[in-house]
Amino acid sequence: MLVYPYLPLYNYFTGTVSPAPYDFFQPGMNTPAQAQQIIESLRPGPAVLLQPAFSDTIPHSWAETPLKAIVDDPVMDYIARNYRICKILKSPDDRGFWWMVPKNRTCP
Repeated sequence: MLVYPYLPLYNYFTGTVSPAPYDFFQPGMNTPAQAQQIIESLRPGPAVLLQPAFSDTIPHSWAETPLKAIVDDPVMDYIARNYRICKILKSPDDRGFWWMVPKNRTCP
C-alpha cells in the first residue's frame, strides 16, 4: 500500500509494505525522477492511502517550497487520474485520508 505523500509508520501499523522505493516523498523536496519512480511502482495497481490536504501544510511547515512544486505534483496527478476513492477515513487528530484502489478494481 502506498501512503502518499508520506507517513511510513502507517505501513508499519497496517502491516503493509510500500511499493515505492522511498519512505519519504514530498513535492518540492524530491526530484522529478523520484516522482516517476513512485508512479512506476503504482503500475501493478496497489492500494493507496492518500492524504489529500497534505499540500495545505507545506506553506506553513516548509515555507521555501516553490508553489509550482505543490501545484504540479505528478504523483498526485497520476493517482487522481487512475484511482478511485473506496472510503474516506479520519485519523484521531481529524486528518482526512482517502483509501483508494485503481479505477479498474472494485473496492474490497
